Amino acid sequence: MATHKKKFALPGGGVLRGDAAASYLRMRAAGLPAGGVDVFSRTLAQQKELFRRFQLGLGPVAARPSARAPHVRGVAMDLHTTGSNGSYDPSDAHVWLSKGGDGSSKPKPGEKLRAHEYGWFRTVPSERWHYAYDPARDTHRKADLKARLRALGFATVKEFQAARGLPADGTDGPLTWTALLKHHTPVVATASATKVRVATLNCLDPELSQGDPATSRPLTEDRRKGLVAVARGAAADFYCLTECPEATRDVIRGGMPGGAERWLVWTRGAQGVMFDSKRWAFAAADVDRLDWGYHGAVIATFTRRSGRERVTIGAFHLPPDDAVTPAKGQSFRAGLLAAMRKRPGTRIIGGDLHAATWAPGWTDARTAAESSTTRDAPTLDPAGITDRIMSDPRSGVDWRGYTVRDAGAGSDHNLVVAALTIGRAAVDRVA
Repeated sequence: MATHKKKFALPGGGVLRGDAAASYLRMRAAGLPAGGVDVFSRTLAQQKELFRRFQLGLGPVAARPSARAPHVRGVAMDLHTTGSNGSYDPSDAHVWLSKGGDGSSKPKPGEKLRAHEYGWFRTVPSERWHYAYDPARDTHRKADLKARLRALGFATVKEFQAARGLPADGTDGPLTWTALLKHHTPVVATASATKVRVATLNCLDPELSQGDPATSRPLTEDRRKGLVAVARGAAADFYCLTECPEATRDVIRGGMPGGAERWLVWTRGAQGVMFDSKRWAFAAADVDRLDWGYHGAVIATFTRRSGRERVTIGAFHLPPDDAVTPAKGQSFRAGLLAAMRKRPGTRIIGGDLHAATWAPGWTDARTAAESSTTRDAPTLDPAGITDRIMSDPRSGVDWRGYTVRDAGAGSDHNLVVAALTIGRAAVDRVA
C-alpha cells in the first residue's frame, strides 16, 4: 500500500517523504549543490500557525492548513531565492534546478527545467521557489529502484516488501522507498556505472587436452593467428576459456595488448578465466575450482583497481547430457550455481553448455541485452547456440550488448562477447 505516513531524514537536515527523498538524493548525486533549501516539510500544526499569523497580518502569505498540502505530506521544497533587500538572489541549488528556464516568477508554458526529469515541478504560479514532487513523472525512479533491489539481493519489489514486513503489493510507494533508503546507500546507475565486457571462447583443443586423434586440431600457425585475432577483437575485460590448455592459453595471452605480463589467468584443467590485470586486481584466496573429470569450472573474484567494484567470474565446461547420468549432471550444475552465489559482487558465468536452460532465474545475456546484431547466431554450427554468458539477477547487471564473433580458423566454436554495466553499490554485496 502506498502511504505517506513515514518520512526520510536527509543528511544535513530536512525531511521528505521516502520517494521524494530518494529523488532529492539522486539529484545530489547528479550535481545538485548542497543547501539552498529554506523549507522541506512542515507539520500540520506548523502550517496552522503560519496561516494564523498571516490572517493577523503578522507574517507572509500562507496557504490554508490541509493534511494534503505538499509540505505537510513531505513532497515539496522551497528554495532560497531572495536576498536581504528583497531582490532575486537564487541559491546555487535553485539555479541548478531551474536550468532550462529564465528564472521568471511564473512558470511558462512548455518550459523544460532540469528539475522536471527528476519529478519536481513548480506548482504555485506566484512562487518561483516552490517545487513539488510527482513520482509518476520522475524519469530516474525506475532505474534507481532496479539498482537498489539488485544491490540488496531482491528480484522484485514484492520480495523486498515481504522481507521488510511491508504490505507486499509490488508498488514502490513512499514506505518502500523509505525502507530502501534506510537499508542501502544511494544507487545512481548513471553516476556510478562501470562498463565491463565479458567474452567466452571454447578453443577446441582436444589434441592437447583429451588427446583424441579423431578430432584433434593441431595448434598450427593459422589456428594461433585465428585465436589471437578473435580474442583481441573482443576487447573484453574477462575471457571465460574452455577446452583451452596451457599451451593454447599462452598463445592467446601473448597476443593480447600488453602480452602475458598484463593478461593473467586462473585455471582449473582446461578451463580458465583470463583477465586484464591492469584494470582488475585479484587474490589467490578468491579462487574456487570444481572438478568434474575432464570437465569443470574455475571461479574467481576481482576488484576494479580504480574503485571498489567487485566481479565474480565463473568459467565452466559442462559435460554433454549423454556423457553423465541426469542426476550427476544436475549435481554439477547445482554445485556451480551454489558456489557462485556464495561469492561477492556481480556474478557472471560463461562457458560451454549442452543444455538450453539449466540455470533457473539466471539472466542470459543473449536475450537480455539491449542491442545485438547476432542475437540468434549459433556459436557451434550445426548444434545451435551452446556457448553462453549469464548473470545472477540478484547481483546487479544491465546487459548492454551481445555479439557473436566468427573464430575463423581458431575454433569451430565462435566467440561470444557481452557488454554490461554494473553499479558500485551493487557489486560490494555478498549474498
